[in-house]
Amino acid sequence: MTVKAYASGNKKIVEAGKFTDALKGSKEEAGHAFDSSSAQSFVSSQLSASDSAIPESLAKVFDSASPEVQTKLVTTISDSISAYEERHNCEVPPDIMNQVIHNVGVILDDASSEGSSPTGLQTAQALVSIQATLAAAVPFAHYATSENTEVPIAILNRYSAGANGMYAEGGSIDGINSGKTLMGAARAHTITMPASGAATAKLTAIQTDIDVCDQNADAVAFLPGRGVLLHNGRPIALEHVPVSGGASTISGTASIGGTSYTITGTFNSGNGDLSVTLAPANEGLELVFESYVKFEGNESLIPGIGVSVAVKSMYAMDWKGYTEITREAFEQLNRELGLDGRSEGMIGIQTQFTNERHYTLLINAVRLAQGNLRQFNLEYTDRKANMAVADMWRDLMSVVDATSQTMAEQTNSHGVGFMYVTGGMARFMRSLPREIFTPSGQPARPGIYRMGTLSNGIEVYYTPRILKDGPTTSQILLIGRGNDVARSAFVMGDVVPPMLRDFDPGKALAERAAFYGKNFTGINPHEITWGSAALVEVSGMPAQ
Repeated sequence: MTVKAYASGNKKIVEAGKFTDALKGSKEEAGHAFDSSSAQSFVSSQLSASDSAIPESLAKVFDSASPEVQTKLVTTISDSISAYEERHNCEVPPDIMNQVIHNVGVILDDASSEGSSPTGLQTAQALVSIQATLAAAVPFAHYATSENTEVPIAILNRYSAGANGMYAEGGSIDGINSGKTLMGAARAHTITMPASGAATAKLTAIQTDIDVCDQNADAVAFLPGRGVLLHNGRPIALEHVPVSGGASTISGTASIGGTSYTITGTFNSGNGDLSVTLAPANEGLELVFESYVKFEGNESLIPGIGVSVAVKSMYAMDWKGYTEITREAFEQLNRELGLDGRSEGMIGIQTQFTNERHYTLLINAVRLAQGNLRQFNLEYTDRKANMAVADMWRDLMSVVDATSQTMAEQTNSHGVGFMYVTGGMARFMRSLPREIFTPSGQPARPGIYRMGTLSNGIEVYYTPRILKDGPTTSQILLIGRGNDVARSAFVMGDVVPPMLRDFDPGKALAERAAFYGKNFTGINPHEITWGSAALVEVSGMPAQ
């Protein structure tokens, strides 16, 4: 069962997600018989619907394309979606589908007679682009769609517009910083009772910690009659407002630790001055006094929430390659093995392009992970006689869970969603019971592939390279993916859709094809996203 993809507020991305859902729904209705007729029916019904799920840019392509081209595009998208879901155990994220739709629109824009031909070059390039984009999509990366070689990535920040509550002026209220004392009128301060006499303090609008008011802050007014004195969270005395005006009195009785106490004191709601006396005295006893800030009549005390946008740029790079086979070699391969040498070369280019982008981002992830490095000793040899492998794994998972929480707090966005392993760790995980690790069913093969899913939902991938692996040691790479491109550490996106084209065969009639693409494949320039990767170095593994 595939996991629901990430959502995003960007209009085009939302529309791309709706298109994916509609296409999948149509395919499910057709069952295994989603053929060219079903594809054509989907296009026709959607184009004529008032609430069509086909994005505007793709609708323009369909409007100018022949029925044959429409069918080819829809079936290729549908098949590529299915292949993606099988590879990654999740729906195609809307940002990736938005890139697919964008690429098709770029290639078939201003569709000429060739663009409307099912065998035309533009149509072939569009089909290749669909397959290439979804095949090359890295599960932990987010797509930034742009027609320019520079793409601005904006992060929205929310902050306290002034010093108030537990926030300094300009203090972030996003992520882990959200929810501290600010908008509520209640302010509280802890007093420590002396050996004799009264404990004095000042209630202010600014708190340096929970139940600690800044004693150097400006005096502010509080609502009369709202004050309460607490011990261990329990009210033991209340503020009473005198009829004649002036400072309020504080009075109450309480039994603390078997001793009965009488509490008296004063609170000036006009400036927050507080005085409390305990009889008998109890040196060191901590009490908390709370009251409500009077916002009325002093708008400057009302907390303000500010919004700012930080914009940084990423730049696209070129990807190039070509394949060439002589006429003699082409004919020999075709005659002796029934192979098309040109097509095999093109497959090689596409495979290299796909894998290289994935490995490039993994290299970047390992670099970033050096800032979130953890060690764990499995102690397999010493514990194997008395402990099951599953229990050893649970000990390791406590480190992973802690790392995930740290990641969420560092990024103000997300925890771990993906795990990459190699060598010994991959073999160890395959021995885990099914209630801990569910294999993907994908056969072992060279290169990167999804091994399975952990019980906590983390998708596990095998990589033959990048991670270090020793006789009894192995690294685990942990990666998180944000809900939008601004919060994801790893960014992809095509400026020029990947394309393969034949070029001059020359006098010798060689079979030649060239590849070109321009895209973003790298790290988000915003520092707050860089906590999206972590590395766990595991020692004490079973000897390989």
